[in-house]
Amino acid sequence: MDRRWGIAVVLLGLAGCAETQRGTDAVAAAAAAQVNPTLSTSDATFMTEAARGGMAEVQMAQLAQRNGRSPR
Repeated sequence: MDRRWGIAVVLLGLAGCAETQRGTDAVAAAAAAQVNPTLSTSDATFMTEAARGGMAEVQMAQLAQRNGRSPR
């Protein structure tokens, strides 16, 4: 049973990464299309990584909320 939970968590994490990647690709494309870019490469990289981390945190919290057995 524990192995199934581990596999489920890994799969959820991978699915979340793929979804976040699509969103960050759109942000990167929009930044690249600007005539006068307002974001440096390092700023765009930071925003991409922050978005990925934030989405992963939200998805893990949702998983914990659905599968938790204790109100704490």
